[in-house]
Amino acid sequence: GVKVYPSEIRSVLLGLEGLTGKYRLTVEADDGRDRIGLDLEGDAGEEVIEEVSKRFKSQTLINADRIEVAAELDDGPLSIDRREGA
Repeated sequence: GVKVYPSEIRSVLLGLEGLTGKYRLTVEADDGRDRIGLDLEGDAGEEVIEEVSKRFKSQTLINADRIEVAAELDDGPLSIDRREGA
């Protein structure tokens, strides 16, 4: 397993235009493989998403399988584990 700390994600998002800094990390299982999703709040284009992907890989040494930007995220938890038994 790999641990991802909130400070690492904040580091990834620092200084990127169009993002508020609010995020949610989701882990799901897909055919026995863990998949990581990163939902971001703001109004950012593809170039920002590509930069987030690059920084996330550099900071955590793992790939985010999905990165999406929404105008607003609800006030739920920062991370959600949807794997069976989690």
